[in-house]
Amino acid sequence: VQKEEAAQQVREAVSGLPPHHRDVLLLRFMEGLSYQEIADEMDCSIGTVKSRIHYALKKVGRRLRPEEEEEDE
Repeated sequence: VQKEEAAQQVREAVSGLPPHHRDVLLLRFMEGLSYQEIADEMDCSIGTVKSRIHYALKKVGRRLRPEEEEEDE
């Protein structure tokens, strides 16, 4: 049950991302595409793909982090 709740929280965090961040995460981690394949699919550079993945993961992490941890930083 706890695992299902965690998975739901991750899905909600990802679905709340802007499309350009959500799409790179889905293509990378759900579809298993390489950075080059994502760049080709999204018509952007590999550097842009890496940047979008980085910031998307950072945003998901912030959404999943309990509020009391955020206040400590």
